[in-house]
Amino acid sequence: MKKNNLILFLSFLLFSFSLHAGNYTIYKMTDLDVSMLPPFCQVWHKGDTAATDAWVEKLQINNIHHVCKGLNHVNWATISLNAQVIHYNVKSGIDEFKYVVDGSKGKSFPLKAFLLVNMAKLYAISSKFEEAVSVYKAALEENPQFARAYADLFDLYLKLKDQESAKQILTEGLTHIPNSKLLLKRKKKLKN
Repeated sequence: MKKNNLILFLSFLLFSFSLHAGNYTIYKMTDLDVSMLPPFCQVWHKGDTAATDAWVEKLQINNIHHVCKGLNHVNWATISLNAQVIHYNVKSGIDEFKYVVDGSKGKSFPLKAFLLVNMAKLYAISSKFEEAVSVYKAALEENPQFARAYADLFDLYLKLKDQESAKQILTEGLTHIPNSKLLLKRKKKLKN
C-alpha cells in the first residue's frame, strides 16, 4: 500500500513539475522563443523603444506586445506535447489575437490577415474546426492575396476529408495568386 502511495505521490510531483515548468517557460520568453518570432517582436522584447515605435508606425498597430505574445503562444501550442500546456497556449493565443483584432474596431491594418490565420491555427489545434474555417475565411476577406491562408485552409479541409471544399479554396487561391509556389505545390498534392 505504501509503495503504491509513494508511486502515486511521485507521479503527481512529476506531473505538477511539468505543468509548472511549461507555464514558467510560457510567461518568460527565452532567447530561443524570441528568435522564432518576427523582427518587430525581437526589438520589442529587447526593450528597444525607438525601433518598436518605428514598427508600430509601419504596421499601424499599437498593441504589438499582444501580437508577439500571441505568436509565442502559437509556437508553444504547436510544439508542446503536454495537453495542459497546449490548452493554455491555445486559449491565451486566441485571447491575445482577439484583443488586437477586436481593438481595431473593424479597421484594416497590415497584420490583420496574418493574425487571423494564426488564430485559425489555434482553433484547428484545439479541434474547433468550424471556428478555424470561419476565421480562415475572415483572413481571406481581409486579404485575398494571402497565400498562406489559402494553403492552411486547404490543408484543414484535407484533414477533415472534405476534398470538394479543398479543391474550391485552392481554385479560389490560384485565381487570386496564380503563381503562388505554396498553392501550386498543393495543386500537385491534390492530383496525387
